[in-house]
Amino acid sequence: MINLFFVIHDYSGARTYTDELLGYLSAREGIAVYKVYLESNTYKEYTEVKEGNMIDIHIPRIAQSNNNYRKYIIRCVDLIYPFISKKTNVVFHLNRNSQINLATEVNRRIQCKIVYTLHYLPSSFYSFDSNDVYSEKISAFADEFNRQIVAEADHIICVTHFAKNMMNFHYAFPHNKMTVIYNGYSNQKGNIDENNNKDSFKKQFGFLNDDHIILFVGRIQEGKGIEKLIEAFKQLTNDYENLQLILVGKGELEPFMEQVQDNFGRVSFTGKLTAEQVKQLYQIANIGVIPSEFEQCSYVALEMMQHGLPIVCSDAPGLKELFINEENSLIAPLQARTNGLLGLEITSQGLYKAIKRLLTDRVLARKLSQNVYNNWQNHYTAAHMGQATMQVYQQLLSTDIQIPKLLDIQIFKHETI
Repeated sequence: MINLFFVIHDYSGARTYTDELLGYLSAREGIAVYKVYLESNTYKEYTEVKEGNMIDIHIPRIAQSNNNYRKYIIRCVDLIYPFISKKTNVVFHLNRNSQINLATEVNRRIQCKIVYTLHYLPSSFYSFDSNDVYSEKISAFADEFNRQIVAEADHIICVTHFAKNMMNFHYAFPHNKMTVIYNGYSNQKGNIDENNNKDSFKKQFGFLNDDHIILFVGRIQEGKGIEKLIEAFKQLTNDYENLQLILVGKGELEPFMEQVQDNFGRVSFTGKLTAEQVKQLYQIANIGVIPSEFEQCSYVALEMMQHGLPIVCSDAPGLKELFINEENSLIAPLQARTNGLLGLEITSQGLYKAIKRLLTDRVLARKLSQNVYNNWQNHYTAAHMGQATMQVYQQLLSTDIQIPKLLDIQIFKHETI
């Protein structure tokens, strides 16, 4: 029996990752799942809750300082120790680098395996994918928590090959201690033709039946390509009268509001919506756009795939592992920033051309829609992700050969990559 202590990181794609992975694992035989909430806001006192086949362990937040955080972690392990003290085959699965302190303290008391899923990379890493950007222009990324992860984790799950290569390049973390497992998503879309009325959804959101909807879902912030998308949309409105741009998500709206002054009736910032509302928008949208300048295995991309949306995306390293230009998407290239700052950016003209092509060529749009749905079904379901993750646990627990942990990690540079 595998005893999995899954430490929650309740943020953005990591939240969806948890729901999808544990939804799959908790239904499998041979594994017991405990969800550990550090700094929980749900309860004011330590609380255990049975949730289906899982047990939730909530450890409340405290006022933190450098002096008492170590004491807090020790107390956390004291509280969960009754769950782990007499168990074998214990795995602590971390989802945020700062969680390494908890796993390290557990490892001081019992034998366990530490697995870490690398959900996010610093944006500077993505500049390495451009031939115009050299590594000496980027400061070494070497914070304390990441050094601890590299030194103490038994295995790292990367959600893209790009991330795996970056961990090896920057930290010399061995390839054989990393596995690429793409995110998985299996939330069913339903059949809009039989179970729902597409026109009624449009009416519900205030759109006309013949409106063509371009959809962005994600955090409203710099780096997501939103400014360039709005510029492309303004150009498209000169060609099409019935276009609507919907931007779903929380964030900083102010920088983008001035851009849409001439199109207030055609650009909608919805803020955060419920999962059901987002699903309805996926069903009525004509085109999904992912113009991010940096991305890993985006759950928005998987959701759009699963709903069969024709997709326009950037060629950010993580995204171009998911999509093939002209086969299951149209890819708009990134380029070095024109303002002299480090990093890459998408162009409004590239987005304009790709979106206009899908609006004009319905045959291509249908082809991409079918192919991207098949791509999700064949590679990016929760079952694919869950099976591969289970194999990582099993292999770690079955080997008698312990790979020495790295005690001193040297950051090194190449001239180019």
